[in-house]
Amino acid sequence: MRRKIIERVSGIFCFAVMLLTGCGSGTSTPTPVGTVVSLVQFKGYFVGKSAAGSQILFPLTGSDTSGNTWVGSHKIISDGTTVFENIPVTKSRIVVTLANVLNQTPSTTLSRYFTTDESLYKEVYSSGVTGTPLSQKTVPDIIHVGEFGNLWVVYKSDGTSESATWKLEPDINGNSKLTYSFVYKDLANVEVGTESDTFYLDSAGNPYKESVTLTTGGVTITVSGNRT
Repeated sequence: MRRKIIERVSGIFCFAVMLLTGCGSGTSTPTPVGTVVSLVQFKGYFVGKSAAGSQILFPLTGSDTSGNTWVGSHKIISDGTTVFENIPVTKSRIVVTLANVLNQTPSTTLSRYFTTDESLYKEVYSSGVTGTPLSQKTVPDIIHVGEFGNLWVVYKSDGTSESATWKLEPDINGNSKLTYSFVYKDLANVEVGTESDTFYLDSAGNPYKESVTLTTGGVTITVSGNRT
């Protein structure tokens, strides 16, 4: 059960260069809908186009609706260009640990391979499960607060599937919130879990905080943390 939770969280997300932004003093002003946000650096990590070995890390802490405490971390690593299944690709890795503090669990790694146009080619989990996109759309490099869209539908070798969407919402003082939402289905195409991964972006489009909400097995887990 805990490994399934970890693998769902690693289906995220994900995306980013992160610079911590000070809020300053004075009155907070809502970021206007339509504000332009660049995701060029952010996507560089997500699709493996940043320098090989570059990485970002979010320590995560939180709780669930049963009163349990959860701790973990989410690391995104760019592995740069490589060849996979005789195809030139870029590669990124997502390394996730997420556990009830009473029961430590091992980390799960999700490797993603992208073609030169930033389309997802394949996912490979450390458990051996693979995922292939049935349909997808790439997130533009330049987006606007208030925009949203579909990301992909991925079918996995164990018979399960995930669908993903994205949206960019206003925050304050020129900042915004980029959320990737996932729906997970089992072999019978029945929904078994949902996940929302929200990245808080500064005015330059760099994430500085992450919040994750995962619901599965009747329990909702909420964790968050600033980039270190």
